[in-house]
Amino acid sequence: MSHEKVAVLLLLVFTAISTNPVIGTNCSERQKARIMKLCEPYIRKGNLVQLPTRNGPCCLKVRSLQKKDAQMMQCVAGLLNSEDIQKYDATKVKYLSVSCKYRKAML
Repeated sequence: MSHEKVAVLLLLVFTAISTNPVIGTNCSERQKARIMKLCEPYIRKGNLVQLPTRNGPCCLKVRSLQKKDAQMMQCVAGLLNSEDIQKYDATKVKYLSVSCKYRKAML
């Protein structure tokens, strides 16, 4: 299979992941970029798990997107390209919805 065919196939797979036809989840590259910028320390690849503060800019953005669609972080994780995957952990991106929703503020 040629490189062009592989690239098209990967693009189709990422498109299928980022838009769930059953629930209509649809996120944009702009939303992904905003999450990557605000939540970067919490989603980097590596062994250390650092949780965002509940009322910090990352969680505020995550919750605002989750209000639009409960599956938004799943969608954002589906938009990660090969360059993003080198730096960011898709599981950590998906988990932002949980860590920002349920974490109590630290005193």
